[in-house]
This record gives sequence, structure tokens and C-alpha cells, in this order.
Amino acid sequence: MESILKTYGVKGLHCAGCVSTVEKALLELEGVLNASVNLSLENVKLETESSIIFETLQDAVQDHGYTLVEENPEKYSERKEKEIHSLRKHLIYNGVLGIPLLIIAMGEMMHDTPMNFGNILIQLFLTTLIIIISRYYYINGFTALFHKNPNMNSLVALGTGAAFTYSLISSVNLFYGLGFAGFNQLYFESAGIILVFITLGRYLEARARSQTTQALMELFKNAPRTGFVRKEDKWQEVPIEAIKEGDEVMIKPGGQIPVDGVVIEGASFVNESALTGEALPVEKQVGDVLMGASMNTSGILIMKAEKVGKETIFSRIIQLVEDTQNTKAPIQSL
Repeated sequence: MESILKTYGVKGLHCAGCVSTVEKALLELEGVLNASVNLSLENVKLETESSIIFETLQDAVQDHGYTLVEENPEKYSERKEKEIHSLRKHLIYNGVLGIPLLIIAMGEMMHDTPMNFGNILIQLFLTTLIIIISRYYYINGFTALFHKNPNMNSLVALGTGAAFTYSLISSVNLFYGLGFAGFNQLYFESAGIILVFITLGRYLEARARSQTTQALMELFKNAPRTGFVRKEDKWQEVPIEAIKEGDEVMIKPGGQIPVDGVVIEGASFVNESALTGEALPVEKQVGDVLMGASMNTSGILIMKAEKVGKETIFSRIIQLVEDTQNTKAPIQSL
């Protein structure tokens, strides 16, 4: 049976353990021949039989607390920006709640003052809000735990959950004087501050990971999105995916060349620095080759599309960089 290669995005990857979990879940499926997860790019490159469908792959990954998504590089870049923004927002919220929680809890310890009902309620309230904001760790952690494949989120969820539950029982015990042995301390601040530091770590991790793939992200951002194609003697702006080999494409002054092809009408100067690094524009006339992602600087050009989609030089550069990121030494798998 014919095999196909496909790359999907994976949401929820944070460590080498996550990589191993996703690869194992996919390789256990009948019809999956090979799976290579890239932590930096948060994607998986799959070689599968043509009979296997996306929903089957998605369900296998979902069962372990991760999400498989069909996305192009532009959407991945946007998703990463949104993720960093979301983590920054969660860090600010957790920090605003965590600092007073720490001050109140440590104040009682340092001054050896007896716990009162007001302080207990404040600590309970602040910690509960932090847990709600950080609920992803519990959803992902316990999902992985139930599937007998615990990860770092499972550890965080169990540790902070145990501290919160113990403190909750202690609060009831102290307030009502039930006399339960061993339940006379509060550890709300332990649960809350651990989640603050974990969120800080995830934010710094996301920032650092984004910087390691910055060059690739710049390529994604510079990739052309649309082009003007002649249809029924009219020029229509269409998505880059809709341009086919043999189409006549118009590039206006200041416009980006969408695909590779040959000039059939017009003359202009084209900036090819995105591909060649050469800053000076190059003169283009009828018969000259145009490369996608270059910038038309002056006159109107009409070209015949010869290489489209993943066949363009710019797309192949992106693919080579991506393949390099995906390549693993045998010791990494071990």
C-alpha cells in the first residue's frame, strides 16, 4: 500500500517526555510507519499508509492529553505568539495573587501568630483562583496519569493538589475544632507559589523556544500569501494555494512575487534579498526568471507560473530548515 508523508502541529508539548509519549501513541496505531516529533517546532512528521485518517491520529494523541492539529506554518507562527501572550497574562495574574498569598502565609510563620479564620479564608480564596487560572496543568496531568503515562504536569497536579486538599481539610479541622490528628497546618501558599513558579518557567521556556526557531519564523512571515491571477480576462486576488502551474500572474509595484515563474510581459527591478541576501534590486525583463517571495520594486510584471506550492525555491528553503530541525541523532531517541 502507498505511504504518505504529512506534518501536523501538536499542542501541549513541553519536554522530552511529551515527545516520547506522542511518538509512542502514534506508533502504536496500525498504519503508522514512522513518527518523529519536533519539540522546538511543536509538530510531528508522520509516514502513514494512505488508508489511515486524521481523526484516528487525533484521537490517539488526545487520549494522552495532547492535541493534533492541521495547520500551516503561518498559523503555527500565530499560535506561538498567542501562546506566549497567554502565558504572560497567566503569569501576571498568578503573580498578583501569589505575592499577597506568600506575604500572609509567611507573616503568620515569622511572627508566630495564631491562624485566624480571616487569614484562612483569604489564603483559600487566593489559592483557588491560582488553581483555576492554572487548570491546564491538572487537565493535562491527570489525563496522562489516567492513561498510565504520567508527565511533568501529572507531578505538578499531584503535588499542588495534595497540598491544597490537605490544607482544605486542615482549615475545616481548625475552624470547627474537630480534633483530626495531623491536620493542623496550612500549605495553601505551597500550592499557589509552586504554580506561580511553574507558570514563570513555562513562559520563559516558550520565549526561549521561540527564539531558537526565530529564523524559521521569519521565513514563515515572509512567505507570500496571495497573488493576482488572470481569470476570464480579469485579475483576481487569490490565495497562494489556488495558483496553478501555467497561470498568468500579475505583480504590482511594491508587491510580492507569489510563485516561481518567467516574465512574459513588462520590465522592472526585483529585490531578491529574501532568497539571495543581495540588497541591490535586479533588473527583470521578458524571459527572465522570477522567484517567489521576491519583491517587485517598480514596474508592473506579468509572469507565467512554473513552480507553485512546495515546489518553489522559497518553500524548499523552508522545508530544508524544517527537516534540519526535525532530524534526530540516534542518541536522542535513546
